[in-house]
Amino acid sequence: MKTIKTAIALMALTLGFTTVQAEIYDRLVLKNGKVVAGYIAGQQPGQCIRFYTEEINGGSTRRTTIDDDELIPTSSADNGQFDDINTISVADGLPHTYTFKIGDVTKIERELRPEDQTFGIIDVITTHSGEVYEGQIIGQTLGSSIQLWDGINTQTINNDNLASQEKRPLDASKDIIEQSPFLDVVVTQRVTYRGIIIMQNYGNEQQRSFLRIKEENGQVSRVDISHITELRREVNDHYIASTGKTDFIPEPGVIYFNRQAVKSIPTMKEDGHFILNTDDINGALVLPLENGGLTIIMDDNVDNRNTILLPIEQLKMGRKKMFAFSYEDIVDKAVMHDTSSSKNGILSREYSIQKGCYVLYHRESGKVNFCEFQ
Repeated sequence: MKTIKTAIALMALTLGFTTVQAEIYDRLVLKNGKVVAGYIAGQQPGQCIRFYTEEINGGSTRRTTIDDDELIPTSSADNGQFDDINTISVADGLPHTYTFKIGDVTKIERELRPEDQTFGIIDVITTHSGEVYEGQIIGQTLGSSIQLWDGINTQTINNDNLASQEKRPLDASKDIIEQSPFLDVVVTQRVTYRGIIIMQNYGNEQQRSFLRIKEENGQVSRVDISHITELRREVNDHYIASTGKTDFIPEPGVIYFNRQAVKSIPTMKEDGHFILNTDDINGALVLPLENGGLTIIMDDNVDNRNTILLPIEQLKMGRKKMFAFSYEDIVDKAVMHDTSSSKNGILSREYSIQKGCYVLYHRESGKVNFCEFQ
């Protein structure tokens, strides 16, 4: 169990790279002193690591091949099961994908994210003794410890003290899948999951180790570590840096639902109801509901902090049906946000909602922001 625990952690710590540097994301330090630069392409827990490299440093030559038995050449185009790890061959030239025996690797290193980069992955480590460390994992000494940069110092957490390891997005307004250059592929005997490993629990005598993976469709699945036969990494087509997306910069005074500007609509008070004018609703924003999630971004001020998100329906008001909500609705039907964060004067809140019409009600002005989700 200890070997599997360490091996799974290798993949978990290396999924959060957010820089693009000639395809160098990971560095393996081997027992013979050589350093192999590239990225981890996969692993079989407790047995071997598949690694793509364009550079091997060691001896007197910067770019060279290795001809000893610590490498097992594999096809870089092979996305299926690993080659037989008992088959040892002479290494080919670079670039190439190799399979390293787990016992021949002493350390995995990772580069820090650039300070000015506004998207990426935050690592959160919780220990059995109750400490919580947050920052970027920059290395792991196999069978010993994990190193995490907290923005000031490097913290070393011993393996025996690891309780859990989690991932969350640096930019709360974007999905975590957009902020990783790779997707994780978790293979069990019955099911294959594709997405981002967002949590690993290291277990104890009462509970077996497991991980949680957020799949591309937004579903979060729990996978028992003992059921995993293989882990792979694939280039992420959703990654912000590779899709040409620019970082989202909201305009002051504008409120955004899932990055779409939503205009402000006045309400009329009548018989204890807040009524929206039908003419204002015509042409209102209609958005697809992606994975049941809504992110609202707005200026961080007193008025916006006191807004309330409400589902809204058409009610019969006199002879007409109009969108309206009551004081009772404000108390009973308010949708609580899942997360709330503020950075550089911008307030971001995330909600879990269903299809339908919603208003963001401003208590101070009585105005609302209306949007329909289909």
